[in-house]
Amino acid sequence: MRKWLKSHPMLSLLLSALLMEFILETLFRHTPVKALLFVARKPHLFILNVLIVYSTYCISAPFRKRRAIVWTITLLWLTFGITNFILSLYRQLPFTMVDVLLVRALFSLLDVYFTPFQIILMFAALIGVAVAIVLLFIKSRPLPRLPWSQWLPAVVAPAMLSLLLCMLFISNGMLDFQFLNLYESYQNNGFAYCFVCTFADVGMKQPRSYSPESITQLDENVFSSGRSGHESVEQPNILYLQLESFFDLNQVIGLDLDEDPAPNYTRLKAEYPSGLLYVPVCGGGTVNTEMEIVTGMNINFFGAGEYPYYTILREVCCESLAYDLKSLGYTPTAIHNNNGSFYSRHEVYARLGFDRYDSVEYMQNVEKNPIGWAKDAVLEGEIMEALTSTEGRDFVFTVAVQSHGSYPNEPDLGHTLIELGAGEEGINPYSLEYYSHQVHEVDAFLGSLVNTLSTFDEPVVLVVYGDHLPSLNLTGDMLTTGDLFATEYVIWSNYGLEGPDEDLEAFQLTAHMLDMIGYHCGTMFYFHQNQADSPTYLDDMHMLQYDMLYGDHSIYGGEMPYEITDLHMGLRPIVMDSARMQYGYLSVTGSGFTPCSRVCADDAILDTLFISPTQLVVPAYEPTGEERITVGQVSDDQIILSHTPALGIEQ
Repeated sequence: MRKWLKSHPMLSLLLSALLMEFILETLFRHTPVKALLFVARKPHLFILNVLIVYSTYCISAPFRKRRAIVWTITLLWLTFGITNFILSLYRQLPFTMVDVLLVRALFSLLDVYFTPFQIILMFAALIGVAVAIVLLFIKSRPLPRLPWSQWLPAVVAPAMLSLLLCMLFISNGMLDFQFLNLYESYQNNGFAYCFVCTFADVGMKQPRSYSPESITQLDENVFSSGRSGHESVEQPNILYLQLESFFDLNQVIGLDLDEDPAPNYTRLKAEYPSGLLYVPVCGGGTVNTEMEIVTGMNINFFGAGEYPYYTILREVCCESLAYDLKSLGYTPTAIHNNNGSFYSRHEVYARLGFDRYDSVEYMQNVEKNPIGWAKDAVLEGEIMEALTSTEGRDFVFTVAVQSHGSYPNEPDLGHTLIELGAGEEGINPYSLEYYSHQVHEVDAFLGSLVNTLSTFDEPVVLVVYGDHLPSLNLTGDMLTTGDLFATEYVIWSNYGLEGPDEDLEAFQLTAHMLDMIGYHCGTMFYFHQNQADSPTYLDDMHMLQYDMLYGDHSIYGGEMPYEITDLHMGLRPIVMDSARMQYGYLSVTGSGFTPCSRVCADDAILDTLFISPTQLVVPAYEPTGEERITVGQVSDDQIILSHTPALGIEQ
């Protein structure tokens, strides 16, 4: 058999591709039985995925070290498959192109999701793969070079056949082209096809009906009465509280609770306008829910698995609630008790119109939960500081992180809030117990914040919602909603704001809240307020969204009216008064320092000891006499978010 396969190398590659595709499906589905079911139920899609893998193997044909290239491609596919296995297991989202862009930021979260031993194993495996690839090219014997008449068809034919089959299956409805539910799309269509699509499908495709004339017509039909007016008498401060992985455990069917983990949230839902909130992600990807809330745009119009914060919003400005409320005299502030550079928020918020961004690097007295996330109690003081440190009204958008996973699979010390019942089958009971503790603490923070805002001497509207369900291996049939993409929202106010209970898409929530207040501003929000019942609602929304981000900006008269803001980091001043050498170490004094403050010499980050909010120390420092010293607030992935003016070293 070896001899026969050696004389038929392309057939050998095809068999290798078949085996590799089965391994990839087994890794994603976590069992070979489910992989076999995929093959049996959808053999045409399995063959398509095999052809896609085979096409990558055929790239080796023009080269002399074909075997080394084939083995390198094999190792890469295995790496992708194992990564997909890990990500789908821990966050219930498959591996996509965007995760490649997120690699730097994800390194800072490794200790949250994995034990030190697991981290060492992963790095050892990556090093092993790199060494294996190098050795393959060193040890591999060069083969005779094939003439172009042989290698060109070998490279082109499988790729063309894969493309033709994709077009045929899509046209017959046998293959998904739009991934409305990323996890289900990977399940239904196969890993190789979906993974390749996430590389090719980035951005927003131009709608067929799009043209400057069609936008002009839409403008006349929808916006003829303007989109900047308001009827609000109160003109309240507007606060958002996006709670990571937060949801009501009472929605788990058959789960017995000896007490409600979130009594404040339950009370607010009963007494104030609330409803289900259909979000675009599950288990992770919080920033896409954030995008829909802040801009009113639909994530489904972007590429498969795309995070616009990592693509288009790093390049252009986008109309948002921050820009729209700023035109009414509001000061927009973003707050997040996590890494300030994660999801490129330190760059994107300036393109969404925020004036201030207060991340965890600027917060004092931050407590951590057992897996390393900052506790949310610190946010109450930050929110009140944002409200009281400005004149006029404020828009404060807060992202809280405490209840995020990954959740421990071992016993958690503390009072058990859960009496295990039938509903938790398939969920690790220790993960569930730990999650309930975090939800209980987050709910206590919410109750305290509402009590504080109740006596605040200005009108306030607070919008609270969960960004996605937690990664607890939930399925739709475990939930009373029957939907893994349904969280909840509540709109509270301290002045008796009334409104209906409605189930909403995440991109509709802000328009709904503004309508309750009496604000009719913002292009997307005004559109939702007036066109949600239109039979062409989604088509017109797609066209409008494309024009605002990628098109001719016809809705704005042909020119983008929004400019990047001068984003100020932190809510309190960080001041460096002096830098002097003392007994062989560099001592920096000032005020406002936090544990994330680092002494920098000409932008080089130095190993810094945080002594107090007024002192930082660099041990065993040898000055050159010419360096300029600053204090920078540094994120976990070693990005300097801001720094003080420079000073020279005093001897």
